[in-house]
Amino acid sequence: MKKLYEKYPFTARPSYERHPDYARLMLELSGIEAPIWQNCLELGCGRGSYLNCLAKFNPNKTFVGIDINKPAIEEAQTIAKDLGLENITFYCEDFANLKSSLKTTFFDTILTYGLYSWIEAEKRGRLLEVISEKLSPKGFAIISHNLLPGWKARGEIAEILKESCQTPAQVRAKLSDVGSSSFHGLRLSEEATNILSEASDGFIVHELLNANLDATSSYDFRIEAEKLDLHVLDPDSEKLLKGIPELTGFEARTIRNAILLKERKPLNEKKSLIDNCWFTTKFVPGGNLEQPTQFFSPNGKEYYFKDKAVQNILKQLAAAWPRSLSFETLCENNKEPNEVRKSLQQLITGRTIEGFLKELPLTSTISDKPKAHEISQNPSLFPGLITNPRFEFVKLTPGAQDALKLCDGTRTRKEICEELKVSKEDLKTLLELATEMALIEA
Repeated sequence: MKKLYEKYPFTARPSYERHPDYARLMLELSGIEAPIWQNCLELGCGRGSYLNCLAKFNPNKTFVGIDINKPAIEEAQTIAKDLGLENITFYCEDFANLKSSLKTTFFDTILTYGLYSWIEAEKRGRLLEVISEKLSPKGFAIISHNLLPGWKARGEIAEILKESCQTPAQVRAKLSDVGSSSFHGLRLSEEATNILSEASDGFIVHELLNANLDATSSYDFRIEAEKLDLHVLDPDSEKLLKGIPELTGFEARTIRNAILLKERKPLNEKKSLIDNCWFTTKFVPGGNLEQPTQFFSPNGKEYYFKDKAVQNILKQLAAAWPRSLSFETLCENNKEPNEVRKSLQQLITGRTIEGFLKELPLTSTISDKPKAHEISQNPSLFPGLITNPRFEFVKLTPGAQDALKLCDGTRTRKEICEELKVSKEDLKTLLELATEMALIEA
């Protein structure tokens, strides 16, 4: 397994739900005071793609990543250098036996993606121990792990694949034949299709061919964490989801992002992160655009919201896309800030909107000297993908990626056209697409 991992290192993709600021919002919505974080440790960081993104967007915070894969760590260091980062350090180490200066360092935030479900059973307890040892008293950790019962179909597919496949190419060939008897039934064939549409080589090796692969229920995970006096918050708990029209039951999810704490300090109601947030949504209104009740999610699913405050918030945010709007702006057309606050809390919990603790560097109006965000110009972070400031990944053609690299704020549209040998109309179309994908900041 170690040789396969060295050949196919896993690259964690960006995710709003694994962002420390999202965790802070979820803690507040659960009635727990959200800790302030200044430094961050990622265990099993791989190529450091996700951590380098966080470091770029948070220059005043410090970041540390560790992984046992030396080539992956060297690549992480190269990417950090290319991005001009001075607030991040990478170590090639085994989390179970830290030897560097990390021994005496504590962290406000600890992240780990997939590692808990991919390592040997006896090491899972050690992983939680390390988190407990390295987490500062007021800190929090975000642990992504395979979740039962939602992961069951993927687990069955993994067992089928391990019998006949040894490489990512063989897995893709097997998954492509979804009509075969191997994936009998709609549930398995749908999951096979889902995996095939998004799986990188690293993901296939870790999530499908791994001999240590496992999943756990939220209850069993909580029991293990509480043995070390770690409190667990489920962002998808029924308490938080009650009355939210957007969500289905979280137990159907294959992966869960659990938040762990050492202390559960009750929320000071005089403070509110919501009031200092900037909000955005990809939901778009349908039907009556003046006072819409009908909205469509990014995957085209239809939702109806009866609450007028919710309708107004979604309408404002949809009109501002891809820009984000502050709490103060959203309150301008509403005389009751408490109503706005309550609606925002529901919409965040329901994943209908996202909340960020600073304004996103995005625009809906493209200048004559277009400028793409620096993260968006660096495809080495996530091979084959581009990342935007909303911590989403998007796919662009090689030609579009080349054009994005030239959008550095110094070249005019005419100069970009001449360099790429494309027409003004083609460049305009490309820039409009990039703006819609939240890649352009000016």
